[in-house]
Amino acid sequence: MQKISTLYRTAFLSFLFILWTPLVSVAQLAKGKPKFVGNVIDRFVPSSFSTYWNQVTPGNAGKWGSVEGTRGVMNWADLDVVYNYAQSKNIPFKAHTLVWGMQEPAWVASLTPAEQAAELEEWFQLFSQRYPNTQLIDVVNEPLHVIPSFANAIGGTGATGWDWVIWSFQKARQYFPNAKLILNDYSILGNTTNTTNYLKIINLLKARNLIDGIGVQGHGLEYAQSTKITSSLNSLQQTGVPIYVTELDLEHADDATQLSMYQRVFPLLYEHPGVTAVTLWGYLAGEIWKPNAYLLGKTTTVGTATLSTTFQDYTFSGSGKIQVHLTNDHLDNARDLEIDYLTVNGVTYQAEEMAVNTGVWTGKCGGSYSQLLHCDGYIEFPAGTGTITVRARGTTGSETMEVRLIDDTTERAAFKWLKNEYFNANDGVTSEVLAEAEAGLLGGTTVASTRTGFSATGYATGFDASGDYVEMNANLATGGSFPLVIRYASDVSIARSVRVNGSVVKKNLSFPASSTFTNLQFTTNFVAGKNTIRIYMERGGTAGGDIDYIKISGATPVAGASTLAKATSLPVKETSAGLRIYPNPSSSGSIKVDLGSIAPEENQILYIIDGQGRTVFSQRVANQRELHVNTRLPGGLYLVRLSSSQKIVSQQKLVIRD
Repeated sequence: MQKISTLYRTAFLSFLFILWTPLVSVAQLAKGKPKFVGNVIDRFVPSSFSTYWNQVTPGNAGKWGSVEGTRGVMNWADLDVVYNYAQSKNIPFKAHTLVWGMQEPAWVASLTPAEQAAELEEWFQLFSQRYPNTQLIDVVNEPLHVIPSFANAIGGTGATGWDWVIWSFQKARQYFPNAKLILNDYSILGNTTNTTNYLKIINLLKARNLIDGIGVQGHGLEYAQSTKITSSLNSLQQTGVPIYVTELDLEHADDATQLSMYQRVFPLLYEHPGVTAVTLWGYLAGEIWKPNAYLLGKTTTVGTATLSTTFQDYTFSGSGKIQVHLTNDHLDNARDLEIDYLTVNGVTYQAEEMAVNTGVWTGKCGGSYSQLLHCDGYIEFPAGTGTITVRARGTTGSETMEVRLIDDTTERAAFKWLKNEYFNANDGVTSEVLAEAEAGLLGGTTVASTRTGFSATGYATGFDASGDYVEMNANLATGGSFPLVIRYASDVSIARSVRVNGSVVKKNLSFPASSTFTNLQFTTNFVAGKNTIRIYMERGGTAGGDIDYIKISGATPVAGASTLAKATSLPVKETSAGLRIYPNPSSSGSIKVDLGSIAPEENQILYIIDGQGRTVFSQRVANQRELHVNTRLPGGLYLVRLSSSQKIVSQQKLVIRD
């Protein structure tokens, strides 16, 4: 049947509600990295979006119920905004979602099975025609938790138990032949039962060559055990299908607590070799579904009022983007707030023309253009300063209205860490040179990866006797006095000495006990070119402690320099049962890896790690004694590492010649 496209709003509104956040000199977090870090857009594009994120997903605009709320009437306006933005910025666009029982159109349930199947297929077809450059698609959302009303029309459980999911992916492959097809669900990571059940669907799709990505939502990981998150990722990785972390948010009102959550959880996800990319589910204060999960901005309540049943003027004052909330009717229980208009800075804004209204009732609480709030939610107005007048009324005289102002510039501690420390994305403002301990020279120490929260692939441990050390190299474009940051963890207070270029700069420096990785820093002098930093245990010192990395803040690296220094001068601590790599050096990057005396196991993974401590290649061993690897890596020094259950079995250096 022919669909009718409708004009949603004028182009003026698309510009009116852009967030005018001042731009700073910051590169996208994952710019130049093999794994993107994306975020969501709904209705309007925050002006800061391209500053931080290099992938986009529509939060609600791409759901069938949002586009075709009325049968035969297609509202593409909000989704157009997201898709066109992705095209203009040349970043991946991920559709979310084609099939989801939670936000399907209400009219679908009353159709015959044949009509349901025809309407669903037409939804696929129309979507593919309008957005032909869709790169990624959450084809089916939350199959373990929400079954669509039309599931039986497209196969039901059938012979496989999941025939309706298979049908959906078959049609998606037909209409989106060039897109990566993803299955998406929540409570997978850290939940053994859900992981096992999820794998059943994944393997059914994989056997039919219908799945290109495993989507795992990141909601609720604040309190999931790190070992269980990693265990679930390991199980999913064994399928050989890339993993996408699709909807990450870590919520806490306290900045320090949220920071510790990000420091623990984000590296577990982003650095796992099976994970291809991470997408966060919002980042702006007042614009995120979990109110305390925001990363950027600050929300301030400037006043509340109990409304009259007749229109009255309610006056507040302050500065920022304005949100008018209904706070005491969470499910259309009869209390309705009607806003006529808002005046600020001498400008009047009609409520029904505002781009954001999250409290409209459309069979359920949701969003739409309207001057009414039926449910707890808000209507958002542009930023203003000074006196704010809201003309409003309530239907019962018991409605509570709250006015909040949003500042979009304040960075929470977790965002500062993610941007400035983890990704070092603050280009032009600060710079740093980082060297991973596990890629350094080890003397009496070993590499481990059992303590959670480390960066890259591991850390140096085993400081048991005097003289035990880890030594790292850092190549600086210019010399000078810079802060030296040492990231460490220790269950007891310890003392370590530090040498820079052979000179002792700190003797028996105190490292306070910290069961999680934390930073200790002091300022010292460095030279232009290669600098050698050794952290070691003095005679009679306290045993224990782990070193994750060292970082020279404010310094600029030598272009193209590796923290592993010259290939011919880097000793690598090797285990007695070593890997055999040949040819080594390799002229083409093609090598053969022989396990030698190491017994092959199903859960072994071979990694190749570059001079920055980053995994640039990984491959499951799968009981093979010999692997042929074509790395296609540029010339330089690398580590070839064999790991089993996240523990290092053996590692050897590999030299690739230009």
